[in-house]
Amino acid sequence: MGISANPNVLPSEQAGVAAYLAPASVSAGTAVLGASGERIDMRKFESVLIEIHVGALGSSATLDAQARSYDVAESGSSEDLDGKAITQLTEAGDDDSDQVVLMNIRREELPEGHRYVDVLLTVGEEASPASSLIVGAVALGFYPGYGPAHRHNIDAVAEVVN
Repeated sequence: MGISANPNVLPSEQAGVAAYLAPASVSAGTAVLGASGERIDMRKFESVLIEIHVGALGSSATLDAQARSYDVAESGSSEDLDGKAITQLTEAGDDDSDQVVLMNIRREELPEGHRYVDVLLTVGEEASPASSLIVGAVALGFYPGYGPAHRHNIDAVAEVVN
């Protein structure tokens, strides 16, 4: 039996946008969901769902993603979160082009004293025929600590329509 839902509670009251990486062309290198100063504050939500959107991969392209935690919102050193890395996406063998990958992170999984999270996306060589890969990501925060989740949306959310 699934979780019962209250039809009077809006989805935007249960989930808020905690971080956003606009779809962009990324050459071999890195991009970060929740870059320094925009890291996901896990005090606002009990858990977050990371959605990574991947475009067409070139013949030897790869994409890796690793969640990291911090004790401060800006700068500081990161610590990889155990078990919070995706299986490398490739075009070779199984074509992983045009896929969505989901990653769940719970507040209780952070090391003692850590409060903030980001996700490092690493694009390997020959990302696509144009030598880059279109990649984007969004983090949805669930079970807010207080108030409706949409009150914790990042500034990139232009409007919530009920």
